[in-house]
Order: sequence, then structure tokens, then C-alpha cells
Amino acid sequence: SGEIEEHGPQRILSLDEIPFYYDDMAGFENRIVYYESSRGCPFSCSYCLSSIDKTVRFRSLDLVLPELQFFLDHKVPQVKFVDRTFNCKREHTLGIWRYLVEHDNGITNFHFEVSADIFDEEELELIGKMRPGLIQLEIGVQSTNPDTIREIHRHMDLVKLKRAVDRVYDYRNTHQHLDLIAGLPYENYESFMRSFDDVYRMRPDQLQTLELGERALHRVRIHAGVGREVAHRRQLAPGRKLPENDRAGDLVHELRVDRRVVADVPVHDAASCRNCVSLY
Repeated sequence: SGEIEEHGPQRILSLDEIPFYYDDMAGFENRIVYYESSRGCPFSCSYCLSSIDKTVRFRSLDLVLPELQFFLDHKVPQVKFVDRTFNCKREHTLGIWRYLVEHDNGITNFHFEVSADIFDEEELELIGKMRPGLIQLEIGVQSTNPDTIREIHRHMDLVKLKRAVDRVYDYRNTHQHLDLIAGLPYENYESFMRSFDDVYRMRPDQLQTLELGERALHRVRIHAGVGREVAHRRQLAPGRKLPENDRAGDLVHELRVDRRVVADVPVHDAASCRNCVSLY
């Protein structure tokens, strides 16, 4: 009729109303499968888009567990949960992890993004009972500078986080991926180096640094001779200049990666490393 209609905002859907996408695995063979059992985040970190959504919604375990069994039955190599803070609800976390332990097919790996400082004793004990490679954990540290953590409204107990990471490391059964962000408020080169060293000493299987702002998808993998991988993303494409007041690119570009990460790690030569050169 040519008239403009105003319908208002879409109501927030229950996750139980969203259909299961993977009813047919044709085309997904030998690929990573992404899965969502919750949406939103209870925290309000200022750099994260998930903080905009003030609600956290969970898909019912009555739906989640049969869907995970579908992946197990099809022997999917890896299921990557995209839940922003998977372990923010204890009953949900334990319900899924207990099921995976009881129905492990010996093949499938499950990836979870977690806040390690809120793990409780029962959750940590359960991780210790898991098959090596059943799960892997991505843990956002972002910074160990207390002024930075306070400014970005991030709630994190670094002592508890380190204790949990050390505990899982001692199990020797779970890959741990720890993240840092370069360019946060109150960070400079020296404070970022301290954060980098603090996290590296936690002995993660992978340490990744991510810049705020425009990013090129350039990841340099460094095998430092200690069985762990250090990765970083560079902000600027080749030929672009870094603004004089922007130190984020310098922070990530330097990182002591091309020289020496810590005293007992050999110097890494990115120009001659086959793993790095192959990415160009």
C-alpha cells in the first residue's frame, strides 16, 4: 500500500526456540563445528560487544545433551562452543561436562571459553578426570595491570585465575589457550611486557595477543622449543604507517617475539621460520 509500518523491536527469543542447525552432517565432515549453549555474558567488559546484551540465556540441557550426542555419534573432530563465558552457570557447566565424560567417544574434542577464576573445586576435579584431549580451554586474561582491569570494568581475580591454570596444567590432560589484549587503557609498552611475562609464566599451551582497533589477520606462530605456541596478530598491513599516538601496533609488533620471549627460550627468527614464512 506504500505506507510505512512500524513493528517495534524483535522480542528476545528463548534459545530453546532456535532450531538445531546440524541435522545433516553432509559437508561438515572433518571440520570444526560451532555450537552455542548460551548467549550473552554476565560481565560488562567495556571492550566486548557481549557486554551490550544485559541478559544471559541458556539452552535447556534437555536439548543440549542430545545435540552433543549427535556430534559424538558422528565423531566430529572438534566442537567449538561459542558461549562467551561457558562456566558462568555452575549447573549448566557440570551438566554438560559430566555428560561428555560419561559418553566420551575417544575422538571428539570440545573447546570452551571460560573464566578460570570462577572455577570451583568440583569443576576442577572433574577436569582432572577427563580423557586427555576431551576438552580444551580458552581463558581471557587480557591484562595483569590492575589499573587497566579496573578501567575496563573487568571483574577478575588474578590469583584465583593463576591457581586454576596451574591446577589444570598439573593434570597434563587439557590444552589451555590464554589471551591478552594490546592497546587497553593505562597500558604502555612496559606494562604490556609485564602482562606478557606474567601470562607466559603460567605455561599456557598457546598464548595469543590481540590488538584493539583495525586488525590484519596475520598470525605469527612461534614454536619456542618448550612445546608451547605463542601467537600474535599485527594491526597494520605492510606499507601502512602507525599513528604517532598509537602504541598498540608497537606493543604487538615487538613483544620480544623476534628477539627473546623469556630468558630461557631461544631467540626466534621469524624471517627464517618455516611456520611463519608460510603465512605470508
